[in-house]
Amino acid sequence: MGASNKKLRAARAAIRALYASLPSVPCKGLCQASCGPIDACVGPVEREMAGGLDLAVMEWPPAACPMLTEDGKCSKYENRPYICRAWGAIDHPDMTCPWGCRPSRMLTEKEGLDHLRKLMEIEARYAGETNLLDGDDESRV
Repeated sequence: MGASNKKLRAARAAIRALYASLPSVPCKGLCQASCGPIDACVGPVEREMAGGLDLAVMEWPPAACPMLTEDGKCSKYENRPYICRAWGAIDHPDMTCPWGCRPSRMLTEKEGLDHLRKLMEIEARYAGETNLLDGDDESRV
């Protein structure tokens, strides 16, 4: 196995572990209207894990997420990116489900940012940009 394949496998495993550490949000299936114009993937590994999500080919702004099926279900649900997994799990006005879907414990805004920072670090390591996230500069998150 080549070094790049090992690196990709390690990055995928680290991202899966990060995803697993997010609280599970019991969903009522009412959030399709919230699936809108966002930058869904942090980097190339997450994009590849989501089946090649390519936001560059989308009309902008989209009326709805292009990954929604005709019946309003997520076609990438099992492989959805971090932002979709974190929505409803972070105690922040922009991330709280307006339909009342709540995990048993909400992440604080700081915990949500810490998770996002970890995801960015995994992507940066995979890309070989090891000093990309040095320091505590919140503007990079």
